[in-house]
Amino acid sequence: MIEEEMLAPKGLGTSRLRETIEEVLLAEPKYRQNYYPGDEATRAYKRKYSFSDRSCCYWPNPQITAA
Repeated sequence: MIEEEMLAPKGLGTSRLRETIEEVLLAEPKYRQNYYPGDEATRAYKRKYSFSDRSCCYWPNPQITAA
């Protein structure tokens, strides 16, 4: 979020890390599907802010590594 706040207003590109993590989490649900119950709005919120953060399982993913 700091990157987006500092670079985007200056017209500089960002890594899009948060968006990339979300894309990968949605495309590959194997590590997260049992941790985020509820409707889609609730699941989206939990993917972003949950204490059961499963994104750590996805860090080796090439898309995330590139971001």
